[in-house]
Amino acid sequence: DNINNVHILNESKSKYTREEVKNALSVLDSVGIDTELLCHRGSEEYDSILPACFDETLVNGRILRELEEETKTSWFYVRNCFMVFLCVMGAALAAGLTMGLLSLEVLDLKIKEMASSSEEEKAHAKILIPFLKDHHRLLVTLLLLNSIANEALPIYLDTLVPSYMAVMLSVTLVLFFGEIIPTAIFAGPKKLAIASSLSWIVRLLLFVLAPLAIPIARLLDFFLHENEDDNDASTKYNRGEIAALVKIQYEDRMIAKAERRRRKLENSISQAARNLGTKSITKGSNVLGQSVHFDEVTMVEGALGMRIKTAQDVMTSLNEVYAVPDDLILDELNMVDIYRRGYS
Repeated sequence: DNINNVHILNESKSKYTREEVKNALSVLDSVGIDTELLCHRGSEEYDSILPACFDETLVNGRILRELEEETKTSWFYVRNCFMVFLCVMGAALAAGLTMGLLSLEVLDLKIKEMASSSEEEKAHAKILIPFLKDHHRLLVTLLLLNSIANEALPIYLDTLVPSYMAVMLSVTLVLFFGEIIPTAIFAGPKKLAIASSLSWIVRLLLFVLAPLAIPIARLLDFFLHENEDDNDASTKYNRGEIAALVKIQYEDRMIAKAERRRRKLENSISQAARNLGTKSITKGSNVLGQSVHFDEVTMVEGALGMRIKTAQDVMTSLNEVYAVPDDLILDELNMVDIYRRGYS
């Protein structure tokens, strides 16, 4: 009966006098319950009777949690659900921007800004270049946001569901909505446009997290020897690498052209896909019309190599020269021999 009275006391009112608390402790002592492990979450007037609670796992565990559950309002659940949503969105944003922005190169963006055929792409590149110039600060800022969101998520979930379920939900939400989906979106073909549209959020994060991000970024710059020259386009490639880059671009386009021809042949055989194939091939050929020609590749390689090449590098040895005497009669036989050797 005394134990029942204690539970009734807990359910009937939320504010107890000192005498009521003392009587409740006496009842618990009389039935063999160790009251030294109990604590209170009330006002300071109970301090002389019970220690204040700083960790709900100490103690009166179940009783305190039952009382807290009774006092939870709808606003409590709305607030914590909103914070869970905010944490998931923060983790998704951080993971996506980390993949979308840090996979870009300043040089590639400068090339797009100067030579892209799309004005929209030029605008996107111009917006993103300033962020990538301070590479380590951007990296630290996004990782800080990701860490904060991932660490806060299970805390808010724990207030809504049991602890074991909070862990499972946290892992699931972070894995699918905070990693896989945003990474797939930001790594796709539209990553430049998406990252550019979220530049205001990145700018806000850089400002808010600056007190933490800037010192860490500068330490990384110091220990990893990062400086302005590392992002300088003029030191990115030397002459040989630029020539190789042009040649690789040409070879890749030739491979793509051969693949398109193969597909065109297959589409011409298939009656059902003929119209679709014709449209796709026509569109592709327009792109190929802007590609680099073999002669242009040769000219670029030659121009880039002029500074280091000597006459000896390009000359033909005398023993390999095809020569004819000045008194040679240009009859039919001699003319055929000259043509056969590639001369006219």
